[in-house]
Amino acid sequence: MSNHSLENAVMQALADNHRVHADEIAVEAIDSAVILRGTVGTVVQKMEAARTAGRVIGVQTVEDRLAIRPMGIDARSDADTQAAVLAALTDDDELNATDIDVKARDSTVTLSGLVELPSARYRAERTALGVGEVSCVHNRLKVMVPIAADEPLRLPGSP
Repeated sequence: MSNHSLENAVMQALADNHRVHADEIAVEAIDSAVILRGTVGTVVQKMEAARTAGRVIGVQTVEDRLAIRPMGIDARSDADTQAAVLAALTDDDELNATDIDVKARDSTVTLSGLVELPSARYRAERTALGVGEVSCVHNRLKVMVPIAADEPLRLPGSP
């Protein structure tokens, strides 16, 4: 279950750390486990973000999914957009954004990964389009097809 108070506490800790650009990082907390996603400019920022998140009271584990990309002015804007979209997806209580990846370039966002239902695929796209900097979304999300545990697997062409 999503833990918004822990997400807010981690975001505040990141914002208070002058070595980290918190606006480029999205935080998702599930119970006491924290996931950091987004883009940072250096290895030091990546390490510092994970260390800072891990020191927040209530955090048991930190999964660091931060990408490192040296950033000029354009890349920083893309990182801000990426973090804003990730935050919007994570904040949506009707959407499980854990397996959704976001890439941003200029005002175009690409969503990839897995969602559980076709409606979640559509909702993720609408959510991304709702972020102010986004004008176009390439939705490459795949929908998982559930199979009952007692249902035999049939390959195409088999009886």
